[in-house]
Amino acid sequence: MITRKGDRKKLLVIGAGISGLAGAHWARQAGWAVEILEANTVPGGRAARFEYEGDYVSVGAQYFHVCYQDTCDLLADMGYADKHQPMLRRTLTLHADGALTTASRLGLRKLLGTGGRLSAAYFGARYLAPARRFPTHELQADVPAMDDRVASEALARLDRRFLDHVIFPASYGLAQSYPDRTSLLHLARLMVMQTKEFQIPGGTFSLIRSLAESLPVEYETPARRLVVERGRVVGAELEDESVRRADHVLVAVPGAAAARLIPDELAEIRENLDGTVSSPVIAPAFFLDRKLEGDYGIYTDMDPGRDFCLALDQRAISASGRSALVLLSAYPKTEELMRASDEAILKKGLAQLERVVPGFRPGWVRHARVKRHPVGAPTFPPGQYRRNWELQRLVEDQPGMSITDARGAHMEATVRRARIAVERMQAE
Repeated sequence: MITRKGDRKKLLVIGAGISGLAGAHWARQAGWAVEILEANTVPGGRAARFEYEGDYVSVGAQYFHVCYQDTCDLLADMGYADKHQPMLRRTLTLHADGALTTASRLGLRKLLGTGGRLSAAYFGARYLAPARRFPTHELQADVPAMDDRVASEALARLDRRFLDHVIFPASYGLAQSYPDRTSLLHLARLMVMQTKEFQIPGGTFSLIRSLAESLPVEYETPARRLVVERGRVVGAELEDESVRRADHVLVAVPGAAAARLIPDELAEIRENLDGTVSSPVIAPAFFLDRKLEGDYGIYTDMDPGRDFCLALDQRAISASGRSALVLLSAYPKTEELMRASDEAILKKGLAQLERVVPGFRPGWVRHARVKRHPVGAPTFPPGQYRRNWELQRLVEDQPGMSITDARGAHMEATVRRARIAVERMQAE
């Protein structure tokens, strides 16, 4: 628990996404005055949602994990502790040969065969065990032996069935990137993180909305750059050239956007942030006129040539109980989709649903929209964890400023950085 301080200092937060709002929330609990600047007209960042006739679909951050300790603290503070809703976890997988299988431990064992099971055991002992030694949502060290290797190359000699049925789906679904674009360390860390998922009424955006409504957020107020005096960050200059001063500045925007805020005095931090490669997120959403049969929550396509690798049924947060599907793609396919029109994306999405959802008919769709996140999930090529570790050390040595961009692939990593930032600024 954050200890309340007697002096009322001021925290300036740039960005009203989950980490910025979390940092402001905990800072205010600690007795600080807070001020939040948001460039857009709504809060949330990637935690966005669509609404249609009372039904919701998340088109950014999809759900929470029970291992999200700091995020669960926020949920409790906002009154959602007893409102967790289980997600539909049953998965239907379409394989490259056209076969449909339902994910289960027994079914997976049969698919893997003896060779695949031996590869799974080797992978667990050789790579997952080291990944478990570190906190799931906090970066404390680099592991060059795993960070410097591309997942697909490092695992190329393992049984093909293990790669097809475990590694490739894990890379698409968890890293949202192809295994030949993802470091072995990142993939292993994501795989050991997996726990039971849940939602809250209205989806992940409900937490964002509750936090934003409880805090002083100034919308359509973009910051231009940080202000540094005598080596310390003391505030931020806005687009109108006015300056907002503060005892501490929390930069809570993605790496590329954060880099644009960093002045020449902090060039080393800016260069590190500039090295971030983020994949856009393209999320076509389809509100259906019925509940799909089978209680499947996830439809996976194993064909790497497809535009979308996952379809998620979010009827758990729909008031009517009817299915609402959102499709997700993997990097670098996301780059191609970003250049397509909404009409083309929806057409591709419908074709994908006909492919992976048994019996699906386009006539079932009562409403469809596309959400684009130009700066979405960070990619993790080899060496990225080392760069992240270097950034963390650089920021910790910089007085007056914290950055929540931990470049994690899930919200808890950035929320954790926000909590650490509040603890750090209290100690300054």
